[in-house]
Amino acid sequence: MEYELAFGKYIKHSESLLEAIAYEGVDVDESAADESNRLIEKIMTQPYGVLVNLTHNFSFDFKGATSIGASPLEKRVAILTFRPTSKLAMTTVIQSQQKSFPDKELRFFDDREE
Repeated sequence: MEYELAFGKYIKHSESLLEAIAYEGVDVDESAADESNRLIEKIMTQPYGVLVNLTHNFSFDFKGATSIGASPLEKRVAILTFRPTSKLAMTTVIQSQQKSFPDKELRFFDDREE
């Protein structure tokens, strides 16, 4: 099932897996993170993982990077990068997520099949 948000969409693949895709050129700010967190609170009821699909170029501001993914049920995040610059751009987000949510597992992938 797909859920459209102002900055992108989530695809719920199962009760334990979401895929997040931001739209081209958006800035994921605190408002976008709040919208995301409210949706996830409604649709996910058990521990889950998120696949962050970096198909498009987008950015995070500081508040967005530190507050998105705040659900205690979010246990794993896989970041799918297609370009080295995407991985580099996500480094700050990953560092802030690791400080805010130290028990969350975060990994980069460059192939969807890994």
